This record gives sequence, C-alpha cells and structure tokens, in this order.
Amino acid sequence: MVLPVIQTSDEFLHARLHGLWAVSVHGETLRSMTGLGSVESLEQALHPFGVTVADTFHRGLLIRELERLERVSRFLEEDMAAVYRVVASHLQFRNLKLLLHRHFFPERSRRLEPLVVHHRFLPELDVPALLEAASTKDFLAALPKSLLPRMKPIVEDMESSGDIMAAECTMDKLYYDLLQEAVFGARSAFRKALEGLMRQMVDTFNLTILLRNERHYDYATSRLENLWVDGGSMTADLLSRLADMDDPTTMLSRLPRPYRELLLPLHSQEIHVSENALLNAIYHRAHEMFKASRKAWGALAAYPLLLHVETINLARVYEGIRLAMQPEAIQTMMIGL
Repeated sequence: MVLPVIQTSDEFLHARLHGLWAVSVHGETLRSMTGLGSVESLEQALHPFGVTVADTFHRGLLIRELERLERVSRFLEEDMAAVYRVVASHLQFRNLKLLLHRHFFPERSRRLEPLVVHHRFLPELDVPALLEAASTKDFLAALPKSLLPRMKPIVEDMESSGDIMAAECTMDKLYYDLLQEAVFGARSAFRKALEGLMRQMVDTFNLTILLRNERHYDYATSRLENLWVDGGSMTADLLSRLADMDDPTTMLSRLPRPYRELLLPLHSQEIHVSENALLNAIYHRAHEMFKASRKAWGALAAYPLLLHVETINLARVYEGIRLAMQPEAIQTMMIGL
C-alpha cells in the first residue's frame, strides 16, 4: 500500500529515527527484562515501548515492527519508501510459508490462520482463498499477481519434491533478491549507506544455509546452487566448493578471514551459537552505523535491522520466561547484548 509522503528535512528524519530508538528495548533495558518472573510482568513492562498484545504476544510484536516501518516510510520519498516496503515484506513471506505448510501438510498445520499477520503495510493476501485451495492450481490462482511469476516455480517444485525446507530457503532468497532490486533503485546516498550492510546480510544468509546443510539438510551441491543469494562477499562458486567439503573444520578454515575467525572457534558447539554469532556481527555493524551517522541516510539504512533484532530478542525473552529459564540462560539467546 503506497501511503502519502510527508515532506521532511534530513535533520527531522535523523531526530525521528533516534526518537524511535530511544523507545526501543536494548542494552540494560533488555537485560533487565530477562529477569521478569512471568509473561504477564513482561507484557506490562513492554507497554511503554509500544508492545500491545491484542491476541498473541508474537503477533503483537510483528505488528509493532510493521507499524514502525510504516511510520518511518511515510516521511520518505518513493525510492526509499520502496526499500522499507520490501523490508516489511519479509513478514508476507512468513505468511506464505505458513500457508504453504497448510496447503501441502494440512494434517500437521490445521490452525495456522491465527498466526498469519494482517497489516495495511503488507501487500494484500487472500488468506481464505489460499486456505481453501483444493489444488496447487487453485493455490497459485489465489496468490497476489505481483508475486505469482516468482512464486509459481517455488510452489510447483514443492508439489513435486515435498521439500518444504528448500521452498522456505528459496522464498528467503526471493526476499533478498527483491530487497537488492529495491536498494539498487534508491538514490545514491541511501544506496551507498546500505551497500556494506546488504553484503553482510547476504553473507549471513548464505553462511546460514551452508552451516545448516552441513548439520541438517545434507542437500547435494547442485541443489544448493539454486539457493545462494548473489551480492555478498563470497561468490556462488566459492560457496559451492565449500559445501562440497566433507570436513567442517576444513570448510570453515577456507572462509574469508572475518567469518573464519568468527565461526571456526564455534564449530563444535550447537549450530544456533554460530547463527547467533553471525547475527551479533551484523547487529553491531548496524548499531555502529546508526550511532555514527550524522545524516539520516546511515540511520535509515540501519534502523530496519535494529528493529527486526529487537523483535527477535523480545520473542526470545517471552519464550525463555514462559519456559521458566534462568535470566542468565535467556541472556545468552539475545542479539547485541
């Protein structure tokens, strides 16, 4: 949905973003929330930060993320607002993953509709038609026309292979492809502010696929070649050569130096430790960019990632408290703490 643009100065945008950051949950505020003894206490503590729970905590967090992205986008010219809309579309892809699960595995996922996030900042999605689709043809017919050309091969491959993991990874790749297209179309100052961060985001996605394949997926390299996202510091050819290696230590030792030094010491630990390390690295880069920027461009580039990490952290705090985990254990799950 294209919203009317409110003309503003660079100084106003800079102040607006820092005002939003001032009412976000990070640092010692986040640490203190890991020590709250009940989800009710957490929900009450989060009210001043704009977290309201209409039906479920997690959906409330996602709607808050969308509303903040929308709020910023209303002050942006169309080329930059388009980037923010694509950033928000990661939640539409989340919706599509849920609906794809429901279509192909109805016995596993009968009550998915309450998990679908509806918001005016997302492209319209005909959820009832997708839920009621009796065939793959019907499912495709119910998809938004703007997404159909790119979603059609994903859905058809899912029908023939039954490989939901590959379908989800391909949707993630599609999201990053769309995001890079939007960034490429943005004005020079904003695009330049985003370029380094985008490269690291792509690297993080590709490395996550590489690590998960080594631990869990065990896809043939030919299958992975369809999943690598272009635009990172590692070529698809390098990533495929790494995926061909049988020894994980050798594979990690061949990574570019920053990723080698980050991931090699963690190779014997659970995979989520490595994934958190990658997320921490990109979070700290975005945080430094946000704090150091004297113009709005750097803050505009960094804010969506900081906001998304805030959503991840609060969801993890909620689950940790719900499962009666100790605060110290919850804190190990936090990004940027």
